[in-house]
Amino acid sequence: MLKGFDINHYRYYANIQQMKDDGAKFIIAKCTEHTSFKDWTYDGFKVTTENLGLPFGSYHYYRVAYNAEAQAQHYFINGVANFPPFVDIERINNRYIYSQSVFSNRAKSFVYHTWDKFGRKPIIYTSKAAWQELTGNASWGADFDLWLASYNPTPVFPLVWSNYLLWQYREDYPLDGRFYDANWFNGTEAELAALTNIIPTPPPPPPNPNYILGIQLLVLANSLNIRKGPGTNYALYGSLVLGDKPVEMEEATVSGSKWSRIGWKQWACKKSSTGLEYMKYI
Repeated sequence: MLKGFDINHYRYYANIQQMKDDGAKFIIAKCTEHTSFKDWTYDGFKVTTENLGLPFGSYHYYRVAYNAEAQAQHYFINGVANFPPFVDIERINNRYIYSQSVFSNRAKSFVYHTWDKFGRKPIIYTSKAAWQELTGNASWGADFDLWLASYNPTPVFPLVWSNYLLWQYREDYPLDGRFYDANWFNGTEAELAALTNIIPTPPPPPPNPNYILGIQLLVLANSLNIRKGPGTNYALYGSLVLGDKPVEMEEATVSGSKWSRIGWKQWACKKSSTGLEYMKYI
């Protein structure tokens, strides 16, 4: 197995040369999140890693409340690297938004859109607890290689996987008085070199999964509030943006306005009482 590190803006001080001197054979850095965020440390880490001759990878932190294809496009235009794309699926900012089945479907949509745009089959980063809580142990995950997060002496897998390609085995690896996420690559240097060839043999076209479980909507407004209930008297939860495609699971009419439930205790106005249309069916 080969050691490597993953870093992001919380580890802005990371010294890639020290990591290489410590035996690192690869570096992976956070690139993007949702549809607009780009990690401000990404480009610098990428250039430094490449200048040191190490394979470099990028990952996207998946956010279920945002449009899947828009996230994949944002990741693609910023994150092409030596490794195939990594999809980071964690609980923070993803819990209590959708049911497990809807989360699974939306995450699957993003993974396949990412595959389609990069032309390389993504690798999923997750843990046993996250995959179970968010997707209900969705079986489709096993179609993809796993970057496992497990800080036990031996790896603890999500139920649908029995092996890993990468294993994030420590989140407190000490180096020069600081602590980092450390990983094992489950293979040889020759296998790592083959995987990180930026011009690989083109993969077969991805299948066309059924992305949507409910009725899909298209957001027409530049910004549309998400509220915790169907009505403007409910507290704000977040927002949608133009082009987002939420899934309607329930409709309610309140004071002449039509509201769509798009998640657990998440509602957005589809059409106002005056006839102004904020979302439409597609």
